[in-house]
Amino acid sequence: QNYSQETVQKVSYNLGPKSFIRAQSAPNVALADFDNYISERAALSIPDSVKQVVLNASQVNPEHFGEALYACAAERLQTLTDQQLLGILRSHVSPSEKSLEQGYVTFNQVAIGYTPSQLLEQIKAFKTHGNPYLQARITRHLNENLQNTLKYYRESFPQDFSAGDSAKINPVQAMVVVYAALSNDLGARPTETLQTEKAKQRSFMAERNITPSNLYNEAKAFGPNGFLHPSDLNWFFSDSATVKRFFELTTSR
Repeated sequence: QNYSQETVQKVSYNLGPKSFIRAQSAPNVALADFDNYISERAALSIPDSVKQVVLNASQVNPEHFGEALYACAAERLQTLTDQQLLGILRSHVSPSEKSLEQGYVTFNQVAIGYTPSQLLEQIKAFKTHGNPYLQARITRHLNENLQNTLKYYRESFPQDFSAGDSAKINPVQAMVVVYAALSNDLGARPTETLQTEKAKQRSFMAERNITPSNLYNEAKAFGPNGFLHPSDLNWFFSDSATVKRFFELTTSR
């Protein structure tokens, strides 16, 4: 996410009417609004068990989101089978690829040069032996993405996202920040125009005699096999234990 004032204006305009962006919104209303928002844009759904965790959480310090998310991901990683991991990695492949198995895994708009099976082997080695250098690199990347996201929301909604090391945000806003940072979806694009983006991609593919797959036809813009930015955030948003751990780590700071 390269910072721009134009994006700030778009985020402010598109998310301004949303209750989940506002600090004083009723939590249950804001969470329902957010659940509907990510369903339309990323085919994500927040289970009732996770909603209860969010509604019972306290305000959080966003300055430590990167470390907290890394810790959550590392703990969740140990509970996933190889097949589950492979499914997550396949969800990070663009639906425009001819094969989810042979296409490259993409993280934060960057194709990292591994197919799902190849990257799975790297992750299995990491699970077994660890890698302090890789851990530091991932944490730094998470922090940069999260702080960049916060910068946009603080600029777009200064009354709702205060700046400073001690500034806290409510639990629903925390979920919004995590979603935006991990999915590359700040909200700058209106939901109604995302199908227009898909139409442009279809024209581009047609010019090159590429026939869209059924997966592509059904894909949302973001989330699993998203046609703009593929990512699988179900490991976080659908697991109440992971979300609870995240709030424990960010409220204790």
